[in-house]
Amino acid sequence: MAVKNIYKRVATSIVWPPILFSLVYIFRLYNNLPFCTFMLFAANIASLEMSRMLYPRQKKISKTIKDLAQGIAEDNAYMHTQDNPNDRTYPIIPFWVPPTLLICAAYFETTIYKDIPLVQFSLMALVVITFFIEVVQGYKETPAFSKSIDSIARTVLLIIYPAYVSTFPISLVNISEVGHLYILLLFLLVFGNDIACYVFGMLLGKTTRGIFKVSPNKSLVGYLGGLIVTPILAYLFVKYVPNMTQFSVNGCVVLGCITAITADVGDLLESTIKRCAGIKDSGTMIWGRGGVLDSFDSFFNSAPIFCLWVSVYSYSVA
Repeated sequence: MAVKNIYKRVATSIVWPPILFSLVYIFRLYNNLPFCTFMLFAANIASLEMSRMLYPRQKKISKTIKDLAQGIAEDNAYMHTQDNPNDRTYPIIPFWVPPTLLICAAYFETTIYKDIPLVQFSLMALVVITFFIEVVQGYKETPAFSKSIDSIARTVLLIIYPAYVSTFPISLVNISEVGHLYILLLFLLVFGNDIACYVFGMLLGKTTRGIFKVSPNKSLVGYLGGLIVTPILAYLFVKYVPNMTQFSVNGCVVLGCITAITADVGDLLESTIKRCAGIKDSGTMIWGRGGVLDSFDSFFNSAPIFCLWVSVYSYSVA
């Protein structure tokens, strides 16, 4: 079974890079609209998976993309009929609203309305609307407002992760003329770190597993392997890819280490949420890896710090 899972992971790792490369590097139309559309779709699926982990009494996640339309229909029906207001099985705001609004805001902010912080306005609008809806409807609970803190916390978490963090790849790809190269570098570092952790852990890390109780199969050797390999990948990418000369050697090392650490934290975060929800995988859409969140949790968590580093600090490291 373990060998079969390895084959599935390897096959998926071979298929996805050409698709992502084509979206980011070849089809750069209308300010990288194809990649932004891909991120919109992925973020909506990830938000649906996250919603069903936060509210595990919803129906189980299916294997097809029709589940997205099904989830939207369920949320719309829930907004109009609520048989038992005290039985919270859905977020205050439908799962598809935050990623759709925030990613569209990120695209327009980085392409047309560059002087208006549309993402920040949209983010705060979603949070304020969440508060307002709970203030208005919370009295229906028994006792009144007894679940308000829990409901607000879950909905705000859903707004931030994965919806808000999904806006950073949009900002990164349109940050400059070489934004597509930054995205490719981010993908390389995140997935390279994931593969390195897996390989080092399988080959050398059997005696160092259990460093984090939430993910007992992950090993210290695996994490160290990723921490070593990821800066090397960053250096090789910057050295051999044109138009990346602004990164120094020190900058590559720091960027690689930061990306490796944030990627590992993202993986552990999703493991924590899955354990809380009592499930093994966030979904079944991606063969050999589970759901969209299972494959992109590290990417979502690394993107904000990576984007901040590229936009602020990469030029100042000597």
